[in-house]
Amino acid sequence: MKKIITSIAAALCLLSANAITVTHDGKTVENGATITVGADGFEVIEKVPGVLYSVKAEEIFNVTGATNLSLTATSATQDITICALSGECYTLMGEDGNYSLTMPSFNDGMTVDLEYNRTTEVPKEIHSVDITITSSDAPFKMTVVFDTVNNAGVGNIASDTAGSYTVYNLNGVKVLETTDKAAVNNLPAGVYVVNGTKVIK
Repeated sequence: MKKIITSIAAALCLLSANAITVTHDGKTVENGATITVGADGFEVIEKVPGVLYSVKAEEIFNVTGATNLSLTATSATQDITICALSGECYTLMGEDGNYSLTMPSFNDGMTVDLEYNRTTEVPKEIHSVDITITSSDAPFKMTVVFDTVNNAGVGNIASDTAGSYTVYNLNGVKVLETTDKAAVNNLPAGVYVVNGTKVIK
């Protein structure tokens, strides 16, 4: 009986040692978790006024704990690219809002770079990417949501001690100084720094 219990304990240790572990920003991601990226998660890649505007949100996930891993991603948008830090990149393929990709098998220690690229200013939209990582163990699932609609925005930025709002554009030019929050909210769409906080309208 003792031999059976010891064998079961050893098998359980082996299984837990091979479990898939995913970390993001130094924190463990729970299986089934949803990670939300707001408008402040986008960065301007290139900007030529009136010609080119390109933004990108990039999230990096470290996958460890198992071997012969496979990653599948599905989304309603085709603007998603998944790269390994070794350089291979894969773009979701498909049509009519049904896009997916499967990365070939990779070993323990894979770092996955999930990118959402747009050749416009930061879009006002919500898109999600469902990711499943499989091995001989149970699959690991998570969802990454790019939500630029429900961003905190100007409404959650406190006025300074004098009750005013100072607004700069990305070129460092002051575009507005006011005590009227409505005037700040009525600025044209774009990226601003309001009282030291980046806001995307």
